[in-house]
Amino acid sequence: MRPIHILLVLAICAIWGGNFVVTKLGLVHFPPIFFSFLRFAVLILVLFPFLKIIPGRMHRMLMFAFTLGVLHYSTILLAISWTGNTASLAIINQIHVPFSVILAVVILREQVGWKRWFGIGLAFCGVMVMGFDPEVLKYPDALIMMIVTSFILSCANVMARGLADISPMTINAWVSLVALGPLLGLSAILETGQLAALTGSGPWQWGAIAYTALLVTLVGHGSFYYLLRHYGVAQVTPWFLLLPFFAVALGVAILDDVLTLRILAGGGILLAGVAVITFRSAQKGAVHALPKAQ
Repeated sequence: MRPIHILLVLAICAIWGGNFVVTKLGLVHFPPIFFSFLRFAVLILVLFPFLKIIPGRMHRMLMFAFTLGVLHYSTILLAISWTGNTASLAIINQIHVPFSVILAVVILREQVGWKRWFGIGLAFCGVMVMGFDPEVLKYPDALIMMIVTSFILSCANVMARGLADISPMTINAWVSLVALGPLLGLSAILETGQLAALTGSGPWQWGAIAYTALLVTLVGHGSFYYLLRHYGVAQVTPWFLLLPFFAVALGVAILDDVLTLRILAGGGILLAGVAVITFRSAQKGAVHALPKAQ
């Protein structure tokens, strides 16, 4: 890759990795599901011109949009709001990669060799090592919810197999539109203080929403697909193994997240397994090799 494109991919990793920290800061002010609703409200305002009917595939599009926009984004924000250690969650979130491979085998009948099965086993061993760390066990509900949301994301990854040729702007527009109503309804049922949070919002609070909506989705995904037009998946995807390192570094620096030896060891094992899966999947051009930003 050209040096300018290496800098671009590192910038994407920094933006996506920083999303955990920015979201955590935003959730100090906003209820989590309501925060997700506001994120998609901003996105649909920008992406509405890209909203168009996809003949013959709207059923798949709507299922994907609901799974990603409603189920995934509501659960991941709950996990982040419940934890006091976003760094560990940023690492555990990578478990969506082996989940995606397993679902591809079960649902799509994809053939997976022993190297990827080894990577899957390694990744789950890493989660087990991290999961029994006292610092992680302080927030068991957040740990469980992050594993749940990672599985939901893997379901969305498999659904995306039939949407790969559609513009990412169109896909994000449909995700935003479909998510608005259910997220607002869930927030009204499960949360309180939305109006007070909205009226009491200042530049920092709206900046967090703008970051997650515009920088993470539009700049991050737009730059990612720009790189895919110049290089193959096998060249681009492995760089995104750096994403958790940015998330962890920023979590420690800004949120004072604690990293124990067990978290580092378990995280290293998990990421080693994800690396094996990613390199093998990227070589085959598999959809689950593509990184997913939160």
